Amino acid sequence: MFTFKQLDLLGGWIVQVRKQGIHVGNIRRTTLDSGYAYYRGKDNQLTASLHNASLDELKKAIEKAS
Repeated sequence: MFTFKQLDLLGGWIVQVRKQGIHVGNIRRTTLDSGYAYYRGKDNQLTASLHNASLDELKKAIEKAS
């Protein structure tokens, strides 16, 4: 089971992705196409695994891919 928790950061926000309580990645808004990207791994900020224009659709894709 996945949970998604939005955290406010200085100058923006990030959605922390947890699977069974373990931090497995983060979602951030992309600047190029105004969509969203999922970064697998708690410290990964460079290589996005999934992209989607809709935050809800991206969450569904994360659940389906794992």
